[in-house]
Amino acid sequence: MSTFDAAAEQAFYSEKKTSADFRARAKKNAYALFLFAIISAGIGVSFNGIWILLPIALMIFSAFQVVSSRKIATKIECLEEIAAAAQKEKVNAEEERFKAIIKSYGELLKTSAPLPGKVSDETKLPHKKRIIKEAIIWALLHYQDDRNKEQLKLAFAGLARWQHGVGDKDQDLHASVGEGTLDVALLAGSKEKPAEKKDWNTLVQVETETLKRELKDADIR
Repeated sequence: MSTFDAAAEQAFYSEKKTSADFRARAKKNAYALFLFAIISAGIGVSFNGIWILLPIALMIFSAFQVVSSRKIATKIECLEEIAAAAQKEKVNAEEERFKAIIKSYGELLKTSAPLPGKVSDETKLPHKKRIIKEAIIWALLHYQDDRNKEQLKLAFAGLARWQHGVGDKDQDLHASVGEGTLDVALLAGSKEKPAEKKDWNTLVQVETETLKRELKDADIR
């Protein structure tokens, strides 16, 4: 690895410098080189001797700075292109992952969504709620079709219909859920996961409002 390569990597990765920074530095040093050339010419005409050596030395230094800055800028441009390509690949992979998550949730809504007035256990979701919400919010921020957006908003709010502790069987929202379920299941030797004693209707309503606020917080109207 050359000195310029090492300097470019140090500037790009550690110091967060850009190629534009070094292009500007090269331009500044070029102005300095021009200035020292004029000074050298003036001293050469007016004076003799050692005094002319100082502006000449500064000219040489400025010329080196111009060349090195341009070389480093070129190296950084290559690093920027590599970083941009890697970022694009990462974004594309994330997009495909989110699309797959939304697709699997959409298929669940078509085939196994809770019936009206029912609530399902959240373990029946194809992914954790947090992951599904993240994917839908991403889609809402990137999709342009209003019809798709409205469907996604409904699907987002519909996540409230899957709750923790419902059990293997869907439960009625307005029923006195859970009373005696645990004892009966144990006595009968059932392998089904019993429902917990919760007010499912209230939980669904509260989470629905929470989900709506999350969309507003994400600046999605």
